[in-house]
Amino acid sequence: MVACTPIASTPIALVRVAFLDHIRYLMVLLVVIYHSVAAYSTVAPHWAYHDTSFLAADIIRELLDVFMMPVLFFVAGYFALPSLEKKGLWAFLKDKIARLLVPWALAVLIFMPLVLYSKGCLP
Repeated sequence: MVACTPIASTPIALVRVAFLDHIRYLMVLLVVIYHSVAAYSTVAPHWAYHDTSFLAADIIRELLDVFMMPVLFFVAGYFALPSLEKKGLWAFLKDKIARLLVPWALAVLIFMPLVLYSKGCLP
């Protein structure tokens, strides 16, 4: 049997908001679906690979595009202040640079040129 710890005795940093965790998991799953149907969509002309167009893929992309990222930004913003208070400014920024900026830079500087080259867009 799982032991339950009363919230009053749990440090505030360890208390999870299950509802927001579930929203975040659902949004990440929808991001995966959103990017998966891009190959079958006509509304993503910049996508690296295209297969047969499929109307449902266009509808899915248009519907998910409206709310998906704003919800993820809201959830991230909700948890940003407690994280900032816990880590301090410089540790918070260092963590965000390592977790966000480094993967983004690798994708833009290494992965995307390889994709564009394979499509014949680069000499």
